Amino acid sequence: MMTTTHSATEILFSIAHAQVLEGKLASYFPKDDLFTKLIIARRNLGVFQHHDGITGTARAHVVNDFGQKLLTVIILSQIVMQQSAAYLLFQNYYSFNHQFLILNQEFETFDTLPTRQFISFNNNNKEKIRMIYIYNPTDQRRIEIVKILLDTYYVRVTSNKQPIETCQIDPKWSNRRSNIMNQNQFELLILIDIEPYSIKEYTIHATTFKQPCALTEIEYINEKQLPKTSSTPFKMTVINTKGFQIDNRFLSIIFSKNGVLLNVQHKKSDENLRFHTNIIRYGTLKQSDHHSGAYLFIPDGIAQNIPTSNYDLIRIQRGPLISRVYINHELYSLQYKLTNTNGLNDYMLGLSTITHLNMNKDTELALRFSTGIKNGAEFFTDLNGFQMIRRTTYGKLPLQGNVYPMPTMAYIEDNFMRFTILSGQSSGVACLKPGKYFLFHYIMLIKMKQSIIEDSERCIVDVFLDRRLTRDDGRGLGEGIMDNREIISTFKLLFESRHTIADRTSLTGYPTLLAHHLSIELLYPIHLFHSLNSKIVLNEFNLFLKPLLFPSDYHLVNLRTLNNNDDKKYSASKNIALILRRFAYDCDEYYDKSFIFKKPIFEHFFQVNQIESIEQTSLSLRHIKQKLNITSKLNVPFAEIVTYKIRFN
Repeated sequence: MMTTTHSATEILFSIAHAQVLEGKLASYFPKDDLFTKLIIARRNLGVFQHHDGITGTARAHVVNDFGQKLLTVIILSQIVMQQSAAYLLFQNYYSFNHQFLILNQEFETFDTLPTRQFISFNNNNKEKIRMIYIYNPTDQRRIEIVKILLDTYYVRVTSNKQPIETCQIDPKWSNRRSNIMNQNQFELLILIDIEPYSIKEYTIHATTFKQPCALTEIEYINEKQLPKTSSTPFKMTVINTKGFQIDNRFLSIIFSKNGVLLNVQHKKSDENLRFHTNIIRYGTLKQSDHHSGAYLFIPDGIAQNIPTSNYDLIRIQRGPLISRVYINHELYSLQYKLTNTNGLNDYMLGLSTITHLNMNKDTELALRFSTGIKNGAEFFTDLNGFQMIRRTTYGKLPLQGNVYPMPTMAYIEDNFMRFTILSGQSSGVACLKPGKYFLFHYIMLIKMKQSIIEDSERCIVDVFLDRRLTRDDGRGLGEGIMDNREIISTFKLLFESRHTIADRTSLTGYPTLLAHHLSIELLYPIHLFHSLNSKIVLNEFNLFLKPLLFPSDYHLVNLRTLNNNDDKKYSASKNIALILRRFAYDCDEYYDKSFIFKKPIFEHFFQVNQIESIEQTSLSLRHIKQKLNITSKLNVPFAEIVTYKIRFN
């Protein structure tokens, strides 16, 4: 999250700096002061190239120092992002002494989760409106849901004075694991539609004469779990069925009455996959000189299932935009999400977990997925979010020898189905157990639907969530892992029907373009600004000249303003580095046909008379490979990263 937030900030700052160099705006932009903040933030991130910064294998006071450096990255990036966005949006009305925008998320300390800004209409503001701006820092159009905290559910939403009908009101719970509703606090969910690399205005209007946004309906399995509240606008019911399900246009997710996920049905291909999730727990050996610690994972045997019968709460929330299943256990919480947005997120099942290990016991929690996919003993994980590599589970190795890093994604597949786990944070992953499940394939044969049942190996994939260990493992740290905090882990689960036979020989694997796009959305979240100024100068601002600039297999890694090496202090130069990546992907005709793959040219980025020279360089910018001109195409080979150095007049 830190690197992607910093990257989104650098792109926004570089565009603002380019506007300054163009000289069309009269307002003063403190580019050197903000540029210094960017460099400090970048250097703080550079500390995390050290393995202790990545894994947390350091003493408590060192880990706290790492955390403080991350907090500094966020705070400085937010300052630069707010000022750069305000300069681009408010133009000649901008003043660096006045705060025009404030980001929705606020980080108070490094060891607590962020809080959100609260909009209150219960004041003397006669207009009863609040403006927000959405910043899309990615290469593709984003159609997704944003959440805003406010004190009334009687609101309507507009953008560029046009009504936005797709909105939803959810209750605000007292905390992330609570079943108590906050009085006079609600979550407004808005379906936003925003072009790549642009900032767009949305306005929230308080109203008293009608309720345009639909209210979520809440269901419980047990009547004892109903909140004890005197009055609420939300409809709450108790369901007395053997199971329940949530649906959208692509997927149907079926649960047992105990909250266990049982089945995933693909509506388009009419395929039904037995799919099960649960949380498992590992202990460690009791030997004094051979047990788990900060560096070592030495379990005391196979994982133990945590009984699902001990759930404190099962809550289902249904709405026109999103449906959720919330499950609470004393050790963890699970939340499943299905969206109805007509966007990319409708293809996948969202899953988030909340863990906070604070017991005095050696415990390692993992999320287990059981599927009917016949992958044998092989699966794929990514290498630093760049390439996918085939992994093989070897029975002759101990359990811990078959655990691999998963920076951003992993997948398993057979000739019929691919299951991809997209992760919002780095985790460990293993594919350990075979078994028996059933995979159902439905086909049309002579206008009759027949069911072909194939007996297949069950594949079990474990994704590690958190660990708490009371003893040192004798590898140099000198203490256990006892500084656990509340952690939210987010995943996107993607089920894709295969149209070609899986390659069993290649060392590398390739996610589909859909998986790449969903991963980018997870790793590069959109940024929401609250406007502190009632004036709207621009309803929408595109960072580049051409709105739909990049082909679907290109990704802008960064647009970085370079330092002026002539000065001893930090100052922004006229040079910027344009760093592009091209995905290597597995083709899916059904999805890929809706995208463009035309290579961009440099005059699509900036004004022709603004650019003095263009050079393709090495990744480090130290060596020039070739000189280019304004009409040159940006040609990036598959699975490669290319750097260009652009100098402004």
